Amino acid sequence: MITKKQKKILDAINRLGGKGISFIELEREIPEAFGDRSLQVATNCFVWAFDPEWVDAFNELVNSDKIIVKQTHILVYLCDGMPSWLAEYKIAKSARPYKTMRWLPVCINKGA
Repeated sequence: MITKKQKKILDAINRLGGKGISFIELEREIPEAFGDRSLQVATNCFVWAFDPEWVDAFNELVNSDKIIVKQTHILVYLCDGMPSWLAEYKIAKSARPYKTMRWLPVCINKGA
């Protein structure tokens, strides 16, 4: 069963075309979903900062293959208006553990 938060995420992804969506674009569509909790894909490797209440909704969509998250080039985020707070982090080369915090630029695609 899809929750209200999951439906909001899926609806936003559909409105944005369903493919190659950055978290910047998604945040513009659902600003209340984003906050100060890092969505980590490995130790010290995060993809974006969510509101804690939305993390589970997003993760459940990924785990059920309703959305697919893939690594992308930083230029996608630069073109979409990368926020200045990201400049304090090194860019991760892959979703693996790091000794210091890194940011992994990813795009979201509609899944099954």
